[in-house]
Amino acid sequence: MKRPEYLLSVTAAPTCDVVTIHGDRAGLAVLRDRIDALLARLDREECDHAHLRTSEWAGFELTTSMLDNERASGHSTVHHLELLAWTTAWRATHGL
Repeated sequence: MKRPEYLLSVTAAPTCDVVTIHGDRAGLAVLRDRIDALLARLDREECDHAHLRTSEWAGFELTTSMLDNERASGHSTVHHLELLAWTTAWRATHGL
């Protein structure tokens, strides 16, 4: 797959308690558009989800850039970001 022309990378610290998103204007617009689409579905009381993946994971939405200090401290590239949007009723039913 072709690498995106924008920057939208997600890294996770070795302990997985820190996630970092790197984005330029166009990359953050891609993320915003996915979130806006999920919000529109929630406005209709519909649960939905979105997947963003790197080319290594058969996607095209995420890049694999990270800062040198992240790499040196053991950060990993997140190759698959799944966004899940739940209605209030679904949250209550499932205890989230």
